[in-house]
Amino acid sequence: MQSIVDSLGVELRAYLSPPLQRLAVVLAAVAANNIARGLAITPTILCSEAFTEAILGALTANNAEQVNVRDCGSSMAIGTSTIVLWCEPPAWDVVVFYAGPLKPPPRRLARLKARHLASDTYLLETSIAGRRLREYVRLKGYQLIKASDPCPRDIIELLCEHATAGRIALRDAVDVIAYNKNVRRGEARRIIQELASMDCLRLDSLGYIVIDYCRN
Repeated sequence: MQSIVDSLGVELRAYLSPPLQRLAVVLAAVAANNIARGLAITPTILCSEAFTEAILGALTANNAEQVNVRDCGSSMAIGTSTIVLWCEPPAWDVVVFYAGPLKPPPRRLARLKARHLASDTYLLETSIAGRRLREYVRLKGYQLIKASDPCPRDIIELLCEHATAGRIALRDAVDVIAYNKNVRRGEARRIIQELASMDCLRLDSLGYIVIDYCRN
């Protein structure tokens, strides 16, 4: 399966939403590393002076080499693969990863959604060539580590078996979990709430549970 982390900066040109600062710094280093190794060119990271120390730490932690780090006001020429953190980019067409308050032009960069879960664990979601991808990562200092999917596959697959087009009524989901897991309905509701908190599923306004990755 295609990886968000491995594609960032190369196949995947994206902006981080919301722009979580520590995650943005680490992803910038990862993107720079992907570019340097995958495309054999030297990427540039443009960032405000406040982020320079963190960027250098992240580059070291993720074994990134041959990366130019410059401040926002640098007048030096930049390349075609530029990573921008909280700066006004010189031109959007050279930006491969962006984090900050600006909204990139549509179609230039894909939206990379991030959600902070717990214990330095994040869920990343985006689309590459029309395919929806999601990936869990963990930060250890400034080092990025791929994390396993925390969603319990047995319960997700059980709900998917009873879902239609990835949707199942909340009351039916409660009954399915209570019956198959031999738990009370209150415990089944708690399980569903926990799964929703981890983005394993979501509840729509019509009272249906939506599971995006059901196959039926």
